[in-house]
Amino acid sequence: MHDAAFADATRPTPVVVLHYPLRDYSIGHELLLQRLGNPLVEATPDVFASLGEPEQRTAVYQAALICHNTWAQNQKPERWLKLFQWVRRHDPIAPAVVAFREYRNEAMLLPRVKCAHPEEPGRIPGAPFLARVVLFLVTEMRLTEEQAFDTGMRKACFYYFSYAESQGGIHILNDDDFSFEEYCAREDAKAEAMKAAQQQTEVANA
Repeated sequence: MHDAAFADATRPTPVVVLHYPLRDYSIGHELLLQRLGNPLVEATPDVFASLGEPEQRTAVYQAALICHNTWAQNQKPERWLKLFQWVRRHDPIAPAVVAFREYRNEAMLLPRVKCAHPEEPGRIPGAPFLARVVLFLVTEMRLTEEQAFDTGMRKACFYYFSYAESQGGIHILNDDDFSFEEYCAREDAKAEAMKAAQQQTEVANA
């Protein structure tokens, strides 16, 4: 299960939005779009759909422009945004919205994990998750901060979770875990069905 996902993370499918080839969706892309409050990242699809056409168009242009660039290139003022908007002003944005969402959703398909010792009460880490991933990339993988921000989100998280598991801090759910969860879900469904049937019988006999 995770082997194929990791292979996808190391070589993601190329994506083009509004004629702009996008880079592997990186930690830096996510942080910049969050900082700018881009509604493609911050809002639900329903909230985004309620926005006016100009707001939607600006959000898509901004997201495509940022994800086309590296962390260093994105430190420059967004002087190209208005030019980009004018050049692509007649392009339909609905397909671009769908393409960008699929691109980001793919980057967010991360392994499911659980604490190695759930029975032991522990403190929830105060540091933001992405700060911990960047710290791992810098301290353990010896990347520069800029290289860490340019690392693909999904690939970086696979490395981080794998390292954390090797240190005994977490368990990455494996095929056996998923099979057990599915078994428990089936048994819970059976129990609920039996309970509902019993309640119906009691009502009928009342």
